[in-house]
Amino acid sequence: MKIKCTFGFHRWQGCKCLQCAKARDKGHDWSKDCTRCSQCRATREKAHDWSKDCNKCSACGKERAESHRWKGCVCEACGQARSHDWTKDCERCARCAAVRENAHDRSKDCNKCSACGKERAESHQWSRCKCSVCGKSRDQEHDWSKDCEKCANCGATRKDSHRIEGCQCSICGSQFHNWGADTKVGPMLHSHSCKRCGKSERSVIIDPRNPDDLDAFMRVFGFGGR
Repeated sequence: MKIKCTFGFHRWQGCKCLQCAKARDKGHDWSKDCTRCSQCRATREKAHDWSKDCNKCSACGKERAESHRWKGCVCEACGQARSHDWTKDCERCARCAAVRENAHDRSKDCNKCSACGKERAESHQWSRCKCSVCGKSRDQEHDWSKDCEKCANCGATRKDSHRIEGCQCSICGSQFHNWGADTKVGPMLHSHSCKRCGKSERSVIIDPRNPDDLDAFMRVFGFGGR
């Protein structure tokens, strides 16, 4: 201990002597924690300021466990606000009954909000079997004119609705050929025939291992040939 300190002439820095480390109850540093001095570790009670936020001291920034006294979305003790609860109704808070407008998401269903599930009276704008606003479909007024088993308007399907005569539906005109195996009839050209009605079709199939196919391909697309 320095001789000066023995006679009470300390070199104080806040609450602590730089020479002998003696502490005094004065000049404490409460900046990091209002209840514990960061220099000498002295403590005190009920020093935090929770008036502006029940969970965080406005003087030192110290935090504590949830201590708000919520009434709706506002704390009765400090006045802090919390976020509204729109989970049950996008336009009315479940905690405080606050309201807002045009918040529902009815892009997927005109009658039901996809965010909160809130429903409303019939609001679809039907174009036959499909809503022209949200795209939702209904099992009414389907368009089976092009295909007896697939609606041309909404894509809905059904089974066993064709009236097949030979290889064609007599109602919608859809064809149901029973094609045989492909037969090569020339460079890049293949043909197959229906086993029921005899109708034949040709298709272009390029075999890269076939020199004739490659030569024909080169000529067709202007790359010359052999």
